[in-house]
Amino acid sequence: MERPDPTVLDEALSSHFAAFDRALVDAVRRVPPGWVVTYGELAEALGDRRAARAVADRIRAGVLGDALAHRVVDNGGDAGADPLGRLRGVGINPCDRGVSANAHRFLGVASGAPLTRCRTLQELLAEAVVTEDVGPWSTVGGADVSCRGDLAFGACVVMDPDGRVIDEAIATAPVGLPYVPTYLGFREAPAIVKAVRRLRRPPSLLMVDGNGILHPRRFGSACHVGLALGVPTVGVAKRLTCGTVDAGPPVARVLWDGRHVGWAVWSGRSQRPVFVSPGHFVSVETALDVVQRFCRHRIPEPIRRADSLCRLAAKAEGIEGTSEEAPGA
Repeated sequence: MERPDPTVLDEALSSHFAAFDRALVDAVRRVPPGWVVTYGELAEALGDRRAARAVADRIRAGVLGDALAHRVVDNGGDAGADPLGRLRGVGINPCDRGVSANAHRFLGVASGAPLTRCRTLQELLAEAVVTEDVGPWSTVGGADVSCRGDLAFGACVVMDPDGRVIDEAIATAPVGLPYVPTYLGFREAPAIVKAVRRLRRPPSLLMVDGNGILHPRRFGSACHVGLALGVPTVGVAKRLTCGTVDAGPPVARVLWDGRHVGWAVWSGRSQRPVFVSPGHFVSVETALDVVQRFCRHRIPEPIRRADSLCRLAAKAEGIEGTSEEAPGA
């Protein structure tokens, strides 16, 4: 069993939000006056085109300021309203709905690519994930996060084998990264780790709202949390990130790259499955067994209660938190 490099693990649990914003601002500054770049092109410069939505969200949040925001157009080339008239001053007419803007597209944008580093961290840490059982479980926890702005509310609810709640905890932490599919652990794991460490009676196994090894780099948020805490974890995701489902209800294997890495599980009255996979120190078979024992509804009960708890925590602070149903954890 390969132990994770402590420095790599520490970096994976650190916030990458500031690095994302710095790289975004740096990339836009490299666009020459009179030229524009798209959200998708900026996302590629940051390391992953799937970050286009996050790029747009950060620009709408004002990270670029008025001096630079006019240099970014949507992926169709629409330059938007440009209320300050900067685009018109360099011969780009926003009313052309992309025609003029596309003629001024700058294709050489580059940045420090922070998401490339995040992928490298996932690949390095995936080597330390153990998908074998390390012992029997007695109590089970469920963990979820509700994010609002730059604050993440993490919650963990612990239940005994009979489904009775025996402990719960809430913690807040800075959001570690804008939402980008397949990087959810960087965004949410720090808040979950902090909440679990506040428990008086930690669980012998923890279910995490997100993927385990059913992930393009075999390192979803449940792996992230499992390595950080050194405890058995199971990932329970609402959407399929990768792989194929080989059958139908009530249970089907999920195959990825020729390997059985998880399960599609239908339960309750829902017609939609959840996707279950080991996070750390758990086998594929045990992951299924634990989830089925706690599935009264579509979502296993410990995670369902943790979801409610973190939303209530956000509301108590005057913030309407949202637990993301992410396509890629």
